[in-house]
Amino acid sequence: MADASDLLRELIAATIREAKELPEPSPARSRRPLIVPPVEIALKAALYEACRQAGISQRRFARDVENDVRRLLNPGHGTKTATLDRGKQLSVRVGDAALSARHS
Repeated sequence: MADASDLLRELIAATIREAKELPEPSPARSRRPLIVPPVEIALKAALYEACRQAGISQRRFARDVENDVRRLLNPGHGTKTATLDRGKQLSVRVGDAALSARHS
């Protein structure tokens, strides 16, 4: 099982490095064990997929995040609640058998 999880991690990592589309997960089946990637790579894959779907490059994402953080942490900058609410939210639930990452 550990080897399968490592293999899945490597598949996801290579896909991200090559800037390709992430594969859809196989459906869970009762007679086959559920293989999940490590939490760290699952979170990176969720962020990568969100950027791809939004058409945002890594360079643009880094620039936008840097600018947003500067404004949010600047006590002299008026930040409206709506501005804080408009971003994507990543929710992660870690259980005994699965990791669930959801964008809302």
